[in-house]
Amino acid sequence: MGTCESKFIAPRGFKFQKSVSFNNLTLKRGININSSELTASLNDELTRGDACLVETRYSEAIHYYEQALNLLASYESVDEGKVLAVISIYGSIALCKKMSRKFKECLELQKTTLTYAQKYLSDSRLIIAGLNSCLGEAYHDLGQFSLAMDNYNKALSIRQEILGDNDIVTALTYQKIALLKASLEKFDEAVKDAAIIFTLLNTQYKEAYSLWAISHAIVGNICEKGKKYKEAIKNYLKAVDFYQKAVDQTVYPKVMYYPSIGEVKLLFLECPEFFRIEVVSIYLSLARCYSEIDKTKTATEYFYLASKTARDISFTCYDRIAKDIARYVKL
Repeated sequence: MGTCESKFIAPRGFKFQKSVSFNNLTLKRGININSSELTASLNDELTRGDACLVETRYSEAIHYYEQALNLLASYESVDEGKVLAVISIYGSIALCKKMSRKFKECLELQKTTLTYAQKYLSDSRLIIAGLNSCLGEAYHDLGQFSLAMDNYNKALSIRQEILGDNDIVTALTYQKIALLKASLEKFDEAVKDAAIIFTLLNTQYKEAYSLWAISHAIVGNICEKGKKYKEAIKNYLKAVDFYQKAVDQTVYPKVMYYPSIGEVKLLFLECPEFFRIEVVSIYLSLARCYSEIDKTKTATEYFYLASKTARDISFTCYDRIAKDIARYVKL
C-alpha cells in the first residue's frame, strides 16, 4: 500500500477508543493560577471538556469550558496566570466552533481572544503570533483570503524573528500559508511551502507520527486541488500509515509547540484520538482521487471504509459525511 500503483488492499480499520480517558495524557496547557485549589478545579473541567472534544461531542465540550470560565470569574485578580487560562479556554471553545463548522462564531471568538491578549500580554509576542495564526485560519475558513494572509504573515514574521526558520512552529505556519495558496490556486508554491516541514521531521521529530500524518494529508489536499491525483493518493496513503502508527504509539516524542496557549489544536498532536475525523476525511479524499483516475472499485472500497470509520466514531460524525458518501455508494 506504499504507492498509488500498488494493488489495492483495504487498510485495517483503526481501533479508536470508544471513550477517551486522559488519565495517562494531560494536555500541556501551561495553566498556573495562584491558587492550587482553583487550578485543580480548572484542570478537572478542562479535562472533561477535552475528552468531549476528542469524542466529537462539541456542545458538551463547550459546556465544560464555560464552566471553567465561570470558575475563573471568581478569581478577581487579572494576573498573567488568569489571562493565559482565559486565552486557552477561549481557544478551546473556538476550536469546537470550527469543528462544528460554525465558522462565523469561531471568527468572533478568535478576534475577542486576540484583543484580550494584546491588552494584557502585549509583550508575549509568541502568544500573539499563535493567535494571529488562529485568526488567519478563521478568516480562511470564511473565504476572506486577504485577511487570512495578513494574519498568517504577522504570525510568520514574529516566529521567524524569535524562533528562526528551523523551528517546527515556523514550519507549521508555512503549512497554513500553503493551504491558503492552494485556495488561491497557486499550487506549485503551496506544495513547496507545505513540504518545508519534512526536513525538520526527518532530522528532529522522526517519531512525531501525528505531525507526519497531518503534513502528508496537507500535501495530498493541495495536490488533489491541483488535480495531481496520483501525487495526492501517494501522500494520503502515507498519512493513513502515519495515523495508524500514531494510534499504536505509547511513548510520545518530546516536542515543544509554541505557543501551546495560543494554538490549542497543537496540544492534541499527542492524542491521536482527536484525529479520528481527519482519518475519515482522508478516506473520502482517497475515494475521490481514485474515482478521478477511473479506479472505481478502489474508490468504492474507500467510501465504505469512510462510512464504517465514521459510524465507529459517532453517528453525529457519520451524519456529517453521509451525503458525500451517498453520492458515490448505494448504502
